[in-house]
Amino acid sequence: MYYRAGWIFVASPHTVTPFHIDRDHGILLQVRGCKTIYVWDADDAVVVSERARDRFHSRHELDLVQWHEEFRERAHAFHLRPGMGVYMPSTSPHMVETSDDASISMSCTYSTYATHRNALLHVMHDVVRDVGIEPPAVGRHPLLDTMTYPCARALVGARRFGPRADVCPSHTRFSPYAVAD
Repeated sequence: MYYRAGWIFVASPHTVTPFHIDRDHGILLQVRGCKTIYVWDADDAVVVSERARDRFHSRHELDLVQWHEEFRERAHAFHLRPGMGVYMPSTSPHMVETSDDASISMSCTYSTYATHRNALLHVMHDVVRDVGIEPPAVGRHPLLDTMTYPCARALVGARRFGPRADVCPSHTRFSPYAVAD
């Protein structure tokens, strides 16, 4: 576990945290008030495409992660009260709606070597998409992923990918805490 961070979220009644994905694993713990959090499977390509995940990891852009109301029926809905929590795997799409009361929650996030490897494979896929090659989904062909990973590490290490190569320091070093950014 590395790149650990903690966040405190204070939200007014009837607010919505928009549909999005995060690069790290997250554990959301409810402290005050109630909220509903919708979490989708991390590999649901109908809700968030592989191309969107590639772009997110490579450029930290969410322009291809777009909400459609019909996604709601595919989600796991968790109704959190104080003392309850929910886990969100890396890149699991999620959205939060608060209830009639103000809400306070705490989020703990972290990366692992597996999420780092996954992120770098998505970076490499974004690079090959830019030259017109359509790669298979990350994880679909383990041998190809094993061969691709060293190339991805070299590209990222040389900062030769994407328009904003410095967008995510966790791609280039294993900092214990996110505050190192």
